[in-house]
Amino acid sequence: MAQTATTTRRNYVDGEWTESETGETFAVTNPAAPDEVVAEFQQSNASDAEAAVEAAAAAQADWAATPGPRRGRILRRAGERLADRKDELTETLVREEGKARPEAGGEVQRAIDIFHYYAEKARDYGGEVKQPSGADSTLRTAREPVGVVALITPWNFPIAIPAWKIAPALATGNTVVLKPAS
Repeated sequence: MAQTATTTRRNYVDGEWTESETGETFAVTNPAAPDEVVAEFQQSNASDAEAAVEAAAAAQADWAATPGPRRGRILRRAGERLADRKDELTETLVREEGKARPEAGGEVQRAIDIFHYYAEKARDYGGEVKQPSGADSTLRTAREPVGVVALITPWNFPIAIPAWKIAPALATGNTVVLKPAS
């Protein structure tokens, strides 16, 4: 059953749900029923974005120091939470994007699969040794976090595309600030 009540979504910064500095919101409506508001979102500004980046930067060293297998377990739990809410998220996509139910369900499943895939990859991010071309050479790749990753994602796949970007960034020890399409 589709959600009928309007929900105001807040920003998630530094482990807390917060209001935007502006206090303003904007509505997302159902394209099949334009009078139906699916949800309202915070109208964030530059100060809100700066606070998110500062929080991500403050958390980054600890997250990068978290062993890969533990990061992997956290990513797996994220995928499991998506799976637990698959029906609800599918219905939200149908109402928010106007997607056909099979396409919406497929997108949610893709996001689940992405989190599970990178949960396993988090164990492998120590690097690799490759066969060198010469006897006096050694080739080694090292996968290291770059820090805070800023993600701006488009509207057309609002669950799968953020998952494609969030999961590998977190798996490699980066922290993330996400700005979805509005």
